Parts: sequence; C-alpha cells; structure tokens
Amino acid sequence: MKISDETKVGILAAFALVIIVLGYSFLKGNNLFKEDRKMYVKYMSIQGLNVSDNVVVNGFKIGRVSHMELLDANGQVLVELKLDNDFEIPKGSTAQIASADLLGTKVVNILLNKGEAPAMPGDTLLGTTQADLTESVKTEILPVKLKAEELMGSFDSIIKRLQVVLDNNTIENSLGNLEAGTRNFSTLTGKLDKLVEQESESLRLIIENLASITGNIENNNDNIDAFLSNINQLSDSLANANIPSMVNTLDSTLANLNQILDKINNGDGTMAMLINDPQLYTNLENATYSLDSLLRDVEANPGRYVHVSVFGKKDERDKKKNKND
Repeated sequence: MKISDETKVGILAAFALVIIVLGYSFLKGNNLFKEDRKMYVKYMSIQGLNVSDNVVVNGFKIGRVSHMELLDANGQVLVELKLDNDFEIPKGSTAQIASADLLGTKVVNILLNKGEAPAMPGDTLLGTTQADLTESVKTEILPVKLKAEELMGSFDSIIKRLQVVLDNNTIENSLGNLEAGTRNFSTLTGKLDKLVEQESESLRLIIENLASITGNIENNNDNIDAFLSNINQLSDSLANANIPSMVNTLDSTLANLNQILDKINNGDGTMAMLINDPQLYTNLENATYSLDSLLRDVEANPGRYVHVSVFGKKDERDKKKNKND
C-alpha cells in the first residue's frame, strides 16, 4: 500500500506539533510522563528567578519552578513549584532563592526542617532569599576598598611631607648636623682617651683602694655577721617586748604628770604655792640673805654666839681653886 505525500506531510506535521508541545511543556517545568505535586512559596523579591529554574535539595534537583504570579494585595510574588513525588519535604522547610553560578542563574534551594511530618501538595513553604553574589562580593570588597583608599591617602600625605622636606633642604641639613655630631663625638673620645692616660695613676690608686676596702670587708666578715646577728636579736627583743603595755604605762605616767603640772599651774598644793606665790619667793630670798649674813657674822665674830666668856669663867674658878690648894 502506497502512502501519499499528503499523508506523509500530515504525519510529520503532527509529530512536530507533539514535539513542540512536549518541549514547551518541559521548558515550563511540566513533566508529562510523571505525576508532580505542587507547592507554593511567597517572596517579597524573586531576585531574577525564572520559570523552569531548578528546585534542589543539597544541590540535587527535585523539581522546577512552574509558575509565578504577582499578588496585588501586598506586592508579594507567588511562586509555584512542581516537585517529584519520590521526595518528601517536611513541614516548616524553607525555600531559599540562591545563585547557582556566577552568571546569575537562580535556583530554589529547599532547606529541610528535619523531624516534622511531610508537607502535603498545595502547602505553602516559607520563602527566603540568599544574598546575591554581587552583593556578597561588594560586602567583602568594600572594607578592602576603604582600607586601600585610606592607605593611598596615607601614602599621598607621606609623599607630600617628603616633598616639603626635600624642598626645604631638611635632609641635607640633618646630614650636616649628623656629620658635625660625629666629629664632636670623635673629639670627645680623643679627650677621654687623653684624660684616662693622664689620670691612669689616680685610677690605679682608686682601684687599689677599692680592693683594700673589699679586703677589709672580707676580713671583718665575722664582725659584720655578729653585728647583723645583734641587730636581729634586738629586732626579736623588740618584737617580743610588750610594746602596747609599755606605751599604755607611758601614757598613764604622762597623764599623771600632766595632772600634777595642771595643779601646780592652777595653784593647788604646796609645790604650786612654792612656785606661784611671789611673796613666798621673796620671804625665802630674804631668809636666805639673812642666813648668809648670819653665817658671815658668825664666821667674823664667833665669840658673840659661842659664849666664850662662860667657859672662861669656869677656867678662872678652876685656876683660883688650884691656887688655894
């Protein structure tokens, strides 16, 4: 049986139409040969996500983006995901829009919430967005850029200062000062050498005296040890002494002395009268003067006070008695 050309063209056209429909459906994320389940995600920004972009878990493809719709109520974007029935996604999992490569291709990365019950078809997942690679690069590069600009500013300031220094011949003057300082140091070194040479004998005597002093200290080491031992014993004695009691006794004695002095100053008692009474002082002075006069008169005229005449009369009676005998 011979097939006509028109039939062949019709069959070929139908086959091409089927391929076009299947290809278009595949590009939209529809799998005609396998039943898919739909889930939804709401985003404030899809960041360049397109229909037919992959849905992955840990980099493994489990579905595609099948539809996107802008919600007029709040400006969010509703994204429809078609997932394979073989993989179960727990409830509470997050669908994150992430960059697949440096060319800007996007994927929906499912971050699983382990331990929860499986999500049902038609459920809505929590939607988040990952920082764009460009933004990440900007975030990483911006501090380096600021540091580089600051460093370039510092270099520019240093160059300007160097230019000012070179224009003012400061370096040349500094080198001249350094050379003059070197010459002065050399001159000073020569003078020190000459001084040491001139005073070598004095230095030798000083060293000998130091050696002698060191020898004396070494020879008297026992005496020094004994002296330090005595100091330690004295320190121990002072430490063992009842210093607080001694201080209290001294305070009490001083208090009593202060009371006595207060009484003397206030005119209480015999001592106060002796010290504070001017008339008593005058009488004592007069008595002393009279006693001194009396002693002088006794020394000058002892006969007035010894009664020599009485003894003389007794002697005369004895003489008379002897004569009569």
